[in-house]
Amino acid sequence: MKQQKPTLNQLKWYENQIFNCKTLEEISVLLNCSKNELLLHSYNPEYYQFSIPKKSGTFRIIEAPNESLKRLQRNLNQYLQAVYYLNQSVCSYGYVISILGEKQTKNIYTNATQHLAKPFMLNTDFKDFFHQIKIDDVTQIFKSEFFNFDIYTATTLAKLCCYKDRLPMGTPTSPVLSNLYTLKLDNELLQWAKKHNTSYTRFVDDLTFSSVTTSFSPLHFKQINEIALRHKLNFNEEKTRYLNSDDIKTVTGLVLNTTVDIDNAYYLELGKDLIRLKNVMEVYYITGKTHIITFLKTFKQELFGKINFIGTIEGRNSKQFLNYLNLFYNALEPDTDLVQRWTKFSNYV
Repeated sequence: MKQQKPTLNQLKWYENQIFNCKTLEEISVLLNCSKNELLLHSYNPEYYQFSIPKKSGTFRIIEAPNESLKRLQRNLNQYLQAVYYLNQSVCSYGYVISILGEKQTKNIYTNATQHLAKPFMLNTDFKDFFHQIKIDDVTQIFKSEFFNFDIYTATTLAKLCCYKDRLPMGTPTSPVLSNLYTLKLDNELLQWAKKHNTSYTRFVDDLTFSSVTTSFSPLHFKQINEIALRHKLNFNEEKTRYLNSDDIKTVTGLVLNTTVDIDNAYYLELGKDLIRLKNVMEVYYITGKTHIITFLKTFKQELFGKINFIGTIEGRNSKQFLNYLNLFYNALEPDTDLVQRWTKFSNYV
């Protein structure tokens, strides 16, 4: 069942609830657990690790918490999301919740629309974004003027949300903590952008600067990089792009024409991923290996999200959406003769 969006008053209530907490005992009540359970998961967290293939041919490492730890992180996340929403940066568009009755939500599509009809563009992204945000940085978030927790409480909450002393990929709290960490950075970059007659948005780790009048150069990137380095964040310099009026503009995989469209490369890569899904499903059906289940669950969620993204941009009655949705469900089922072929083969081995 689809979860109903919160109201603005509900978010204010969530924010007040966590702001009124001063001790671990009060935090434990807020998270619906005992203090001992909170300490156990903070100082002895259990994670399992697996890889998801990326379009570059490398693998994304996912570090997933066990279910009881994830439950606490989810409970904490709803309060952190409320705090961020009510104090958000105008230029941040990724992992920002929406509320009931909101006219324009923040998402990958509305992020791209901010750069329509801008002939000049600079695109860059952070390298290993979550992993650059260390446990000391998260501790400082919980010690900040927002929460004002003492060092013991702030450290315990940071440990609850971190793995290997940094934000992990795969926990409910990492996205919102990354947004809280970059609040000051976003504001500094926004001031820089205004000074240079430029629009600036950030979608998670993807940063886009665009302008009607300013043609971007390595000097501009150097200034942007200096701001990021003050916040201990490094860019993927080899992926930084300078685009002029004759270049095709893309923002987080979306092509900017007179409207926002999906890049053909997105469809090609999604098609390859669906073939990978079908192959993994066949291995699972044949071998029954249980260690594949966790990977499959995450991989299916990721692909289903990509297909829903097509529906968001192109419409849920569009040919593209219906085609890839059909391919997704076909990939989940093995060929009708697969089990029969494997059974016949196994009789000879």
